[in-house]
Amino acid sequence: AVERFTAEHPQVELQIHFGSFLDPLAGLRENAADVAFLYGEFEHDGIELHYLWSEPRGLALAAGHPLARRPEVSIADFVREPLIEVPSRDPVWNDYWIAAEHRGREPARKAASVHTIDGLIEAIAMGLGVALSVEPAVEALGAVAGVVFRPVPGLAPLDVWVAQRQGDERPVVAAFCDGAVAALRTS
Repeated sequence: AVERFTAEHPQVELQIHFGSFLDPLAGLRENAADVAFLYGEFEHDGIELHYLWSEPRGLALAAGHPLARRPEVSIADFVREPLIEVPSRDPVWNDYWIAAEHRGREPARKAASVHTIDGLIEAIAMGLGVALSVEPAVEALGAVAGVVFRPVPGLAPLDVWVAQRQGDERPVVAAFCDGAVAALRTS
């Protein structure tokens, strides 16, 4: 999407900002970004979302973990495991990443708290706990560290969006969002 946009709008200077787990809206709400690629569930009042794709969520865990021997992990088994917490200011985001809807009244057991993807992978690899993720992320980032992915049937998928602030009617913003959606339809 970025390559296509820059080819079609060479006069526009793009500045790429990689967000953190602390801000699932990647600076949109604070006007630090005009558009953003977002994923998961989050508080999105005032944000216009353009759907891109979905992928199944599952469990990232150390290769030596007993659940790693299984081809998939049940929700019942997952919710008993200690979690690596990735805290955010957004309670919707936090609940999504601990699968709160499957926990009933039982709070998640939090084994460690991290703020970066490197910290998350390292904590999982050390066997401190597990985390929800998607398979491509675990394969790309965790395989070298000894982190594996196992599907968890019954979890809501991870949705990916391109987003903008509601009411931002600048043509360049619309062109970026429309181009991102179109790029996926033609690929």
